[in-house]
Amino acid sequence: MVDKKEEILNQRESQGDFIIFGDGGMAKVLKRIDGIIDKDGIEKVRFILKPSSGIIQRFNIQSKEMPQGWIKKEYPKNMVHLASVDPTMRITFVLCDFLGNPTVLTRLNSTWLIQNEYLQKENATLKTALAIAQEEQRIALENAAQVAEAHEKVRKKMVGKEQISPWVETQEEQQR
Repeated sequence: MVDKKEEILNQRESQGDFIIFGDGGMAKVLKRIDGIIDKDGIEKVRFILKPSSGIIQRFNIQSKEMPQGWIKKEYPKNMVHLASVDPTMRITFVLCDFLGNPTVLTRLNSTWLIQNEYLQKENATLKTALAIAQEEQRIALENAAQVAEAHEKVRKKMVGKEQISPWVETQEEQQR
C-alpha cells in the first residue's frame, strides 16, 4: 500500500514544469530564476532541476552532484523558450543539451545566437561606459561650481581695490 506522502510526491511528479532539451532529454523544474547576469554581461536563466533517468545515465551524473535529487543549472536566456504556459504543466524548450553543449537546434540558430550574445556583451560594455561618463560629468560639474565659487569670492574681495595684474611686476609696467 502506498502511503499518503508518497502519493503526494507521485502526483507532483506528473504535474508541474518541465524542460525539453535540444537533444530530447527532459527534466522536471523545481524553480526558475530569470535575470541572472554573468561576468560577461550575458543574461542567463537559472533552474533547479530533477533530471530524468535518461539524462542521469547519458551524462553520468553522480548522486553526490545532486544529493537531494535536484541540481542547479544555468542556460543563456536566448536558448530558453517557453512553449506552454499551462499552469498545470508548463513546458520550456532549452536549445542546448543538459550540460549546455550545442545540439542540432543550436546549430540551426547559431548565427542568431552568436549575434545575440555579441549584442548582450556590447550592451554591458556600453552601460559601463555610460556610468563612467556620467561620473566624470558629475565630477566636472562639481569642479566647475567650485571654480565659479572661488572666482566670485575673489571678485568680491577685489571690489573697490585697485586691481593689479599678477603677471605684471610693477605698477609702471601695468600703466604702459
